[in-house]
Amino acid sequence: MAGELPEYTAWLRNRPCAACRTRLMVEVHHATNGDTVAPGDPRPPKSTGTRRGKGQKAHDYYTIPLCFWCHANFHSMRGEFAGWDKAKRNLWQLHEVGRHRLAYEGDR
Repeated sequence: MAGELPEYTAWLRNRPCAACRTRLMVEVHHATNGDTVAPGDPRPPKSTGTRRGKGQKAHDYYTIPLCFWCHANFHSMRGEFAGWDKAKRNLWQLHEVGRHRLAYEGDR
C-alpha cells in the first residue's frame, strides 16, 4: 500500500540513502517483505486478505530511503546488491526499517 503515513515518507525522502548514503534523488522503497498493515493496526477480516500480491506494496511503515540508483539496483539485484540471496535482502530490509523507525521516533 502507499500513502498511509505521508509525514513519515516525507521524512524518509530527506534522509541519506540506506545503501550508499547519498542525499541525491532519494525516494521511498517499500520493503519487498513488508506486511500490508503496520504493527499494532487491526488486521482486516480474512475474507479481504492481507497477503501481498504482485504489484501490491507493503504498508508505509515498512519503508526505507534509497536513492534512485540503489533502488533500481535493489530490484534488479545489481551493484551493491549483486549476489545477495532473498534471505540476505529480507534481513537487510528489516534491519533498515527498524533503524529508520527508531530514528524517526527519536526525531519526533
